Amino acid sequence: MVLVQLLSLTSLYLAYKGSKLFVESNFELGSKLFMLGNITNMAIALNLGNLYLFIAQSMLCYFTLNMISANTKRFYTLMFVLLLTLILILGINNNIHFIYHDLIDIFGTITAVYGAYSMSKQRYTTMARMWILADLAFIIVAIKLGLIGLFIQSVIFCYHGYLRLKK
Repeated sequence: MVLVQLLSLTSLYLAYKGSKLFVESNFELGSKLFMLGNITNMAIALNLGNLYLFIAQSMLCYFTLNMISANTKRFYTLMFVLLLTLILILGINNNIHFIYHDLIDIFGTITAVYGAYSMSKQRYTTMARMWILADLAFIIVAIKLGLIGLFIQSVIFCYHGYLRLKK
């Protein structure tokens, strides 16, 4: 569990740094760091058996793809190798399936995916609203799963969403 916590904190750093770079208009590097954080959270989600968190992180990664340049074959390969390596190190929970019906997880996933879709369409107000709702849900998920990094990341991103709405 210590490795999972360290990876959760690493993901927090990558997502926060990526978000900060978005604001500073370095979309390319910000997107790459954000996606590496998503990849790390995907492996953590599979290790913990939470498919909804895995789907949310996967879709966030997918909708961030359009923010990086077309010549990204090496980066995609790096992401795939990183995900595969983390899955091999952490393992996949034996109880992973869709019978996991926690409404908070489902709500967080749906709002995160819609927020990511809104980001890809440059609808930043809708994105901020959806991500505030998603991150409020992910605060609860983080507490339930005991993930310190996801908890801190969700609190920070709720605040970032609030700042975006207030401009």
